[in-house]
Amino acid sequence: MTPLLYQHIIFSLYIIYHVQAFPSSLTLGFLGPRNLPNSNTQVGGHPALFAFKLAIRNINNRSDLLPRTKLRFVSNDTNSDIGTAIIDAFWQCVYGNVIGIVGEYVSGISQAVQYVSRHYKVPQISYGSTSSEFTEFHSIRYPYFLRTIPNLNLQSVSLAHLIASQGWKNIALIYTTDAQTFHSVQMFLASAQKLNITILVSTSFATGTTNLTTQMKAIKQSQVRIILFIGTIVDQQVLINNSLIEGLTGPGYQWIGIHASMYRALYLNSTGGTVQHYYEWSQGFIGLQNFADVNSNVYKEYAKQWSTAPYDPETPTVDSNSISFIANFAYDACFMFAHALHRMIEVLHLDPIQIENRELYLAILKNVTFLGVSGYVSVDQNGDRVAPFDIVNFQHDQIVKIGSITIDGQ
Repeated sequence: MTPLLYQHIIFSLYIIYHVQAFPSSLTLGFLGPRNLPNSNTQVGGHPALFAFKLAIRNINNRSDLLPRTKLRFVSNDTNSDIGTAIIDAFWQCVYGNVIGIVGEYVSGISQAVQYVSRHYKVPQISYGSTSSEFTEFHSIRYPYFLRTIPNLNLQSVSLAHLIASQGWKNIALIYTTDAQTFHSVQMFLASAQKLNITILVSTSFATGTTNLTTQMKAIKQSQVRIILFIGTIVDQQVLINNSLIEGLTGPGYQWIGIHASMYRALYLNSTGGTVQHYYEWSQGFIGLQNFADVNSNVYKEYAKQWSTAPYDPETPTVDSNSISFIANFAYDACFMFAHALHRMIEVLHLDPIQIENRELYLAILKNVTFLGVSGYVSVDQNGDRVAPFDIVNFQHDQIVKIGSITIDGQ
């Protein structure tokens, strides 16, 4: 063998090795609602997709993260529909060849997506699904599911600590009867009991119910003034209408909500206009919202890019002057994938596309730790994240942070 031929063979093997170890491009999938009118689109889908695209661009511009691999993306509008989401997830896994899915916003839809993505061993990181069912049945039903948003169990405990910290001993609880909310309510009740909080009246209603006369009268007859609602924005708007009829608003009453309620979309219509009676009801409304590390350099740069990014016709309801908390979780989900893929490709020299490497890829995802726009990002073996919550309330046309609280009440 001549030296020239030997060098040619070695060079060819080198090229083959790097083609195998360093894919020139990989594809991430995005799933979320984009249809209007839909409050899930305004709060979750549009801002999450906007942040997702921003993250992809920023990752591709970095030299220290996936330097040899370009991230591409595909996105699908789930229309907040389970059947559509299943078809979209199948298309992304089979024809889109995605290496990961960022989505979905709603827990029930994320559950349906996971039935598809787990079959193809495609990890799914949700930016908005908070159901505790993902934790309880992780190893059996949702093994390839992770999330950058904290689950509702964590929030339920923090809510109890918030109420106790204000010296409120007697409260009313009203909630929707879906499965996701049920687990959260049970966790809240257990935490409230430990903190000596008395639930004078506990009442519920099914999503889609419009007449809450019975529930409102029960609360009014209890003479309680501190009222906690656990449910969605759409259901809360129904609750507002009924509470106004029974006079459960105004001076002396304090309503409390979970993160799903703490958005301006509570009093906006599908075109962004203010619905006056929702707006007036919301003033002083207090609750928990997911934490954002707004003082970090990472967040400041992200906020600058958000405000100067060009208009995107796919996300027309996004406000360049206001960043949704849900957007933060979608942004960090992209970077979570990028950090895991970087380790697979650049450190371990393994191709994440190969099916035999998927379990290791998943394990690496669960061990990723980095400073994101929503604070330090890491998950446990159930794919769950522990993070503090901001205490916020509505003041005029703003949602203002007035404090923060952790799962241990600090």
